[in-house]
Amino acid sequence: MSINALQGFAHFIPLIWLPTFAAASGLSTAQSSLALTLVNASSVFAGFIMGFLSDKFNIWALALGSLVCTSLVTFVLWGVLSYSLGGILAYGIAYGGTAGGWSSMWNGFVRPIAKDDPTLSTTIFSFLLLGRGIGNIVSTPISTALQRVHVSAAQSAHKLGFMVADGQYRDMIVYAGSMFAGAAVLAFFGWQADRYHR
Repeated sequence: MSINALQGFAHFIPLIWLPTFAAASGLSTAQSSLALTLVNASSVFAGFIMGFLSDKFNIWALALGSLVCTSLVTFVLWGVLSYSLGGILAYGIAYGGTAGGWSSMWNGFVRPIAKDDPTLSTTIFSFLLLGRGIGNIVSTPISTALQRVHVSAAQSAHKLGFMVADGQYRDMIVYAGSMFAGAAVLAFFGWQADRYHR
């Protein structure tokens, strides 16, 4: 449950702020919308793929891989390389592909606990949805508070995603990447505990 909550605290930040970030980096409205469209499109494919993989492989190892990749994608593609159209679009595709299938893995977490009990299964899914919903609600004020507002006379040239809009989004990107990394650490411990009990 705590892994899902940490993932939820970061998951919605790119979905909310990517178009604004893209506009701040000098992209047009259509290009900014394209970035979000690519996130959503790649999330559809990720959902199918992660759902399939969660039936075939250890769910903890799959969650660990997904969260590590999402954290790296956030730090490297969004934080470092998203200062141009190509970087932002690459981040959109990669983020949707790594984070977009998270809820498709829930069945893999629920199945070993609930077994054939539909009441317990429904209860666990409800708690997973609750954690995701809290993350959705709370992530917006957190990410807004993390934005640095800088007023400068001239737009400076930026060669890092962290420096778009004079670093306005830097702390928010670090926060999101760190939440994914923290969830990955918990997934690692879950994977080790699962291996120990088998």
